[in-house]
Amino acid sequence: MIDHVLCLVGGSLSQPKIDSLQAVLSARGISISGSDWLSANYALDIYVEVPIGLEIRPVVQDVRRALPKVDVALVPMDNRRKSLMMADMDSTLITSESIVEVGKAAGVEQKIAFMTGQAMGGRIDFTQALLDRVRLVSGTPIKIVEELGQQVELSPGAEILCATMKRNGARIVMVSGGFTSVAEPVAKRLKLDNFVANEFAVADGRLTGGLKLPIVDSTMKAEVLVGEAEELDLEVSQILAVGDGANDLPMIEAAGLGVAYKGKSVVQAAADAAINHTDLTTLLYFQGYREHELVKT
Repeated sequence: MIDHVLCLVGGSLSQPKIDSLQAVLSARGISISGSDWLSANYALDIYVEVPIGLEIRPVVQDVRRALPKVDVALVPMDNRRKSLMMADMDSTLITSESIVEVGKAAGVEQKIAFMTGQAMGGRIDFTQALLDRVRLVSGTPIKIVEELGQQVELSPGAEILCATMKRNGARIVMVSGGFTSVAEPVAKRLKLDNFVANEFAVADGRLTGGLKLPIVDSTMKAEVLVGEAEELDLEVSQILAVGDGANDLPMIEAAGLGVAYKGKSVVQAAADAAINHTDLTTLLYFQGYREHELVKT
C-alpha cells in the first residue's frame, strides 16, 4: 500500500536521473508505485511503500547524493497538507538578519554579523548573544529601525507560499528572535495570522541597549507552536515548521514536517527536509500542491 511520497523539486530533473532512483530506493527496501508531476520538469511526486520502522533521514540523504541539485522530502500521505505553518523570519521569510541590518545603521555591522553567524550555527548561546548584540546598537534611533522594517526584502516565494496556504485554510504564524519593529510590517505584507518577536526597549526615541521581556528564544518558539496547536486542536502531523538557525531547532523538531531553509548544518542534520537549491514555494510542493494551485501575487 502506498504510504509515503518522495517529493523532488529542482531544475535538473531528467528522466534518466529519476530512473536511477530505483536502485537507490530498492537498497533501502522501498518500492516505487508510480509518479506524478506537480510542476512539469520541476516538481515530481514519486509514490512509494516504506517498510515499517525504516528511518527516513538516511533515505533522504541517499536521494540527495543521487540528485545533488534537487531538494528532497519523503513525507507520509496522511495529513500531507498542513493546517498550521510556523515560520522563522530572519533569513527565512526575509533574506536578511534584522539585527545585522540594525548593526549596519549603528556602524557595528561586522561584529554583529560574526556573532549572529555563531549563534545561528549553535556555536554560542543564542540568548546571551542576542543580549550582547542588542547592547552594541544602544543609542540607535528607533525611527531608523522602523524604516528597516519597511525596506527588508522578502525571500523568493514567500508571498506565494503564504497566500496559497491561507487560501487553503491554513494558519500562518511567524515566530522570530528578531524584532517587532521589523516583524510587524513583514507580517502585514504577508498577511500572516499572527507573529511573535522581541521588542527593543526604547527611551527618548532611541534604543536603550535592552529588550522587553519575555525574550523570544528557542524555547519560546517551541512553546508558541504548542500553544497554537492546542488552540486549533491539531495533531503534530498537521504542523509545518521552517527556519534556518539553531534557535529554530526545537520548533522544527516539534512539527510533523520540520524544514531547514538554506539552514546551518546543525539544523539540516535535525530537520525532516531541507531547501537548499530552490525557493520557498518548494514548501508547497512538499505538501502536494500543484503548480496551478499556487496563488501568484
